[in-house]
Amino acid sequence: MARRPGAPAGAPGSGVLPASLPLALTNYTVTADAVLSRLTALSNRTDDLPLAARTNALALYLEARQRLLDTDRLLEETLRLRQEAADAPAALAELQQQLATPLSPPSLDLAADAPVTEFEQQLARVEAELAQASKEQEALAQEPQRRTARAAELAQLTAEARAARDRLQQELRTAVPAELDPEVRQALRDRLQSRLQYREAELARYEQELATLNATADLIRVRTDLARRRVTALSQERDQRVDALNRRREQETLEATKRADQARRRASLLNEPWLSRLAATNAVLARERTALAGRLRDALHLLDTTQTNLAAQRASFQGLQARVEAAEEAGISRNYAIGLLLRRQQAALERQGDNTRLAEQQQTLLSTAQILQLSLVDARRELDPLEPYLARLLTTLPAGPDPARQEALAEEARTLLTEQRDLLTRLVRDYDTYLSLLLRVQAALREAATFRKEFAAFLNLRVLWIRSAEPLDPPRPGARPPPSPRSSPRTNGSSRSPFSARGCDSPSSATWP
Repeated sequence: MARRPGAPAGAPGSGVLPASLPLALTNYTVTADAVLSRLTALSNRTDDLPLAARTNALALYLEARQRLLDTDRLLEETLRLRQEAADAPAALAELQQQLATPLSPPSLDLAADAPVTEFEQQLARVEAELAQASKEQEALAQEPQRRTARAAELAQLTAEARAARDRLQQELRTAVPAELDPEVRQALRDRLQSRLQYREAELARYEQELATLNATADLIRVRTDLARRRVTALSQERDQRVDALNRRREQETLEATKRADQARRRASLLNEPWLSRLAATNAVLARERTALAGRLRDALHLLDTTQTNLAAQRASFQGLQARVEAAEEAGISRNYAIGLLLRRQQAALERQGDNTRLAEQQQTLLSTAQILQLSLVDARRELDPLEPYLARLLTTLPAGPDPARQEALAEEARTLLTEQRDLLTRLVRDYDTYLSLLLRVQAALREAATFRKEFAAFLNLRVLWIRSAEPLDPPRPGARPPPSPRSSPRTNGSSRSPFSARGCDSPSSATWP
């Protein structure tokens, strides 16, 4: 069997046990490479080693090697945690410097007359960044609670690992049975030693993780402040981009309305009814786009309000849940003060109202918008391509005596139809944005309604068993307790429910003084 060069058989670290083992080796260590060497040597043996002993030794060696590989992994994790704890002061100083540096105000790097699509793309980018930053902030806000739970778990794991290590040390002090084959004895000892080394590495890893948690506690606080500041900055930038988008959309619709009015005046001067009808259609489309811009603005405001209220409710729930859990641990969960806190939150939740009906209204708006969008898409398809449609339109008109006038009418019709196609294109795009926004609003409202029900159930379950007022006359020390309902003359000692004496059958129908 392979052993460390220069080490005698049976020496610590040699990888080979002595021929006789009356007592356990207390200074014996084993490595994965040494076990692999023994596995290779056992596989190459050609003597008359019994098959059962060979099979047993192979299984023991394989288990020992896997356990030692796991030990190496634990040691690598311990080194990583140790390095993280050592780097914590420098990382904290860098984060504090970032926190002390004020953020530069966001710049709206778009021209005032840029297309609406560019404003929408910029807004979508900021909203995606804000959503990601909000998730990171929520995760960091929950990190102290997670770390507290992990520290308690590490204490339990450390105790269990220490007990397992003590049992393994006791087993290693026990002599290996002499009647076993030497190869099996060697494999048994390697397996026990690999288990012991794994437990020691596990203990070191747990202790280092706890030390790292303590060393990086300030890092989490500063990161939370940075994340909160980033969310605030992104929220402000989002509001600015929403305002810029609304202004640009309103400006574009006003320009379209102005062009439609000018075209209608030109058509009235030409005294052609069919041109007047085209101009009137463009005016209707321009007004529809103006109205749709208002609906988009209202939907964005509703989405903002819903998400803000939901975030506030989640924060209230987390704070209240922490207080209730602390009260339960202290054994005062049915205290009057806890009940008052829960009832105040219950009343605030009732004042905020339910979003279920509002979510159903969004479904009606969705259906109506989809129908309108389909009609606009059909009208836009008729104008593409434009020249064949214009040629068909002109063939239906009577030929006039003045070719120059006919050419002027055709040119005016081309201008009106081009404007109409552009209006339809922008309307279809705006309706796409509106439908996506309505879907987001509906999802947010349903999420808020679901969370409200869960919050209300949490409150109702705990408020039910807490008195709603302080006792009017608290019992004096040494006073006799009131008679029980079974021995009271009111019930005559019967087993009837105490509610039946009040003329009711259940607590819900009882009328209390």
